[in-house]
Amino acid sequence: KGVTIRELLTHTSGIPDYLGNSNFVNQYYSSNNSRTYTRDDLIAAGLNSPNAIHDRTFHYSNTNYLILADVVEDLTGKTVGQGMQERIFTPLGMDHTYYVPGGSIDDVPNLATGDKKGNPMNDNKNYFLYNAAGGIVSTMKDMLKYSLGRTEGQEVLSELGKNMIAENYVDCLIESDLVTRYSLGLMEVKNLFDGTAYGHGGAT
Repeated sequence: KGVTIRELLTHTSGIPDYLGNSNFVNQYYSSNNSRTYTRDDLIAAGLNSPNAIHDRTFHYSNTNYLILADVVEDLTGKTVGQGMQERIFTPLGMDHTYYVPGGSIDDVPNLATGDKKGNPMNDNKNYFLYNAAGGIVSTMKDMLKYSLGRTEGQEVLSELGKNMIAENYVDCLIESDLVTRYSLGLMEVKNLFDGTAYGHGGAT
């Protein structure tokens, strides 16, 4: 059976997450992050994952976003980065947000890098590993602009888009049972500070 755009956006496609392919991940880290990957490489790692999914219930998969990126580029004739810049970053005034799917982040101005348990996390080769599934550098202030832009009618998300999100929630149970529903890239988080929140988790 074919996979629909809606299934890719709601993670009900049945396509495994390439980051869940232990063979691929072990190969990446055994190379000391020195190997680079194209989007096709990452998609292949997902499709060839030994962790096969045999149903169409919710299973979060970064591979879905890579396939969606190919769809967007085929339909628009522009790269995902160009689309993000024109449709999101520029309209919202996100002047410190950059899409770096596989390039160097050395030229990103005022770049701050963190560390994990004392180990610097500034190896820009990691961006080859995420591509359209998370290859964005931003700031907290710009992320606030994005969040407000989705909810306060700054023309980034049309009424049709908002309605599509509202009508396509699927049940899920992730992130310590807090996330209960997911729709087109938006998580519904229950029982957080005695209320309901909307957003998306991820590595920072």
